This record gives sequence, structure tokens and C-alpha cells, in this order.
Amino acid sequence: MADMYPDGPPPSADEVARLSRRLARLTCVLNVGTVINSTLDLDHLLEVAMFTARDVMNAEASSLMLTEEGTGDLVFETAVGAVGRQVKEKYRVRKGVGIAGWVAENEQPLLIEDAYQDPRFNPDFDRETGFRTRSVLCIPLRFKEKLIGVAAVFNKLDGDAAGVFDEEDLEIFEHLCDQLAVAIENARLHATLLNKQRLEHDLDLAMTIQKSFLPQECPLVPGLRVAARNEPALNIGGDIYDFHYSPDHLAVVIGDVSGKGISAALYMARLISDLRHIASTCDEPGEILARTNNLLVQRSTAGMFVTLLYVLFDLGDRSFRFANAGHHPLLCRRADGRLESLNTSGGTPLGILSNMAFPESAGRLEDGDMMLLFTDGVVEAPDADDVQFGYEKLHRILTRASGSPEILLERVVDAVHAHAGSEKMLDDITAVAVAATPVES
Repeated sequence: MADMYPDGPPPSADEVARLSRRLARLTCVLNVGTVINSTLDLDHLLEVAMFTARDVMNAEASSLMLTEEGTGDLVFETAVGAVGRQVKEKYRVRKGVGIAGWVAENEQPLLIEDAYQDPRFNPDFDRETGFRTRSVLCIPLRFKEKLIGVAAVFNKLDGDAAGVFDEEDLEIFEHLCDQLAVAIENARLHATLLNKQRLEHDLDLAMTIQKSFLPQECPLVPGLRVAARNEPALNIGGDIYDFHYSPDHLAVVIGDVSGKGISAALYMARLISDLRHIASTCDEPGEILARTNNLLVQRSTAGMFVTLLYVLFDLGDRSFRFANAGHHPLLCRRADGRLESLNTSGGTPLGILSNMAFPESAGRLEDGDMMLLFTDGVVEAPDADDVQFGYEKLHRILTRASGSPEILLERVVDAVHAHAGSEKMLDDITAVAVAATPVES
């Protein structure tokens, strides 16, 4: 007889049946692995995985909780069973609390025959939902040694141990959870990439909006030469500059909207439109700022505001009047090299308080004088040690400036970039220069 079975007696019918069931379950796990790894929709793959877990494990219910960044709490993402909807909408679990909390804290699986006999079990869930927990198989989900969640099946519906999960169940469920952890991270990575693409699209849109409202060229004005420079940063800001030109006057405007991204760009676009409309009916810089301010306060948007400097030239004699709403001072380099910083007090930004007054100051440009208007991105640009570019460097460049306003702006921008080095520019660099030139007779 022994010669007939050199490797031992053949397996019994029960053993063959058990092995067949095991093979079928493992095949199902492999098949579901293919399914969940073929989708990058996180909600869909979690639902498929938990329905499969319930069926393959012959369980009454299944659930999956993911670790919440920051708190470390477990948050129900999917629950399959009679009270699944209640679970997903209402419950979260702290590490160390209940069976799932213990598994998360210790990162070890649990096989529990009778939940009510285990001191780690928290019966609050059963009391609130009417569910009756008996046996539990709970497994930590890990990806690259990092806990990302906990999966569980409840109340085995058949088996030799009268509804109790066994070591074979544990092995099969671990196979499923290993595949699930990889699929979850793939879906999360995909979501991150999509969010990045959406952000890049929003930034491109913000830049397009910003550029479309800024002047495409500087005005050609007898007796004045005007140049402007705007370099949008990585995080699109709300820097603005604009010109309002008529036969008798030239207005030069520069400002900085609070915030970044598309909201700042949209705010900036609306602001430029408002300023152009108001300036078409008024030639008093202080009054223009006051009216604009009241408009912005009336439609206040999430605490946004803008600093603004408005300079109005009389083209007959190159005298100017200006008003400042919380912006950087107006700088004038005289022909003899003297540097003047005008209206350093700045005043209150627009869009914060209504019915504000914006006092005007006055001056005049003579042949050889040059004026500079600029935004935060110039003087507040940091280097690798977080030291700002500062007013002193800007004053030195302006004092030594000679030649055209275009050359001045090029030197300013080059100096800011040299100061920042390899640091990414987080704020727009915007500046406008106005030089007084002899009027051809």
C-alpha cells in the first residue's frame, strides 16, 4: 500500500474541498487586485475592495478607515453592510480607542472570536446602530512602512469554528489589504497630480488675466519718457500698473493687491476697470482714491485690499500731484543726484474702511529728473538667508542711475534677481520709471 502512495496517502475529500475553497478565494483576491489597480478613482476602488472583502471573507460586514493627516484619527471611508451608511457619515476613531484604534496604534492585526469578551472592544457603535458585533478580523494598512488606515471584516457567516475567523482568513485578508494599500497610494498620487495640474491651470489663467489688463505699451508723451516692468512670480500676485493718458494729463498708477492666485488677479482686473472709469470723470488723485476705496469696501471680498499710488502729471509744465493709499513712497532722483522720498506715510490701503480721505502732495520734474514707482516684490525680495533687498540698495541704484528709464528698470530687476540668487521669486516684481526729457521745439 505504501508503494502506491510514496508521498503519503492522498488528501481526504474534506481537505480537497478546503484547498479548492482556498484556491477560489485567492483567485478572487488576485482578480480584485487587478480591478482596484485599474482605477484611480479612490472612492470606487475602496467600495469595490470592501464589497469583495465581505464576500471573499464570508462576512456580514466590512469597513475601511483611512488615517487623517494631522490628527492621526481613523476616518470611515467605506462601510459595507446593513449599517454602512450610518458608519460612514458619523464615525471616526482615535488611535488606541477600540479594536480599530488598537490595531492602528500597534500596527498589528487582530483575530477576535467574541468582541464582547475582548476589553479592547468599544460597544458604543453597536448601541447606536443596532448592529451586533461578534467575530472581528482587523488589519492595518501600510504602504512603505507608513500606516495609512485600517480594514476590518465582521461576523463570519460560516466555517468550522461557528462563525469565527481563522488564520487562513487572516492570510487571505492580508493579501487583499496589501494590494489595497498600493492601490490607495496610487489613487492618492493621481489625485495629487490632478490637483497640481488644476493649480497650474489656475495660475496660467491668473497670469493671462493679469497680462490682459496691464498696458501693452507705455504712452509716448512729450517731455516725459515712461518705462514699465512686470515680472510675475511663481505664485501669481496682484501687482498692477496702469496709465491714463489725455492731451493735457498723464496718470501713472501702481498698486499691489493682497493675496495670490486667481482671486488676486480677478480683483486686480476689476480694480483697473474701476480706476479707469472713475479717472475718466475726475482729475483729483485723492478723490479718485476715495471713490475707488468706497467701491471696494461695498463689495468687500474675503478681506482683500490693495495698496495704491496714483500720480497725475500736468503735461504743460510736468508738475504732478499724487495720493498714496498704503503703498511704498514715491522716489525722485533729481538731475544733480539728490534723492527724494515723497509721502513716506503711505496712508490706508483701499478696501478696508469706507469714507477715507487721501491727502494730495505735489511736485515737479525738471529736465534730467527721474521718478520711480515700485511694489513689494522689489524691496521685500529675500535672499537665501531671508534678508530683504531693502530700500538702501534701491536708493543706491536710483542715485547712480543715468540714461533712460528702461535702463534703470533693467538694473533694478537684475539687482533683485542677483540678491535672491537661486531663491524662487514669491512676489511679482513691478516698477514704473518716468524721466523728464527736453521737449523738442
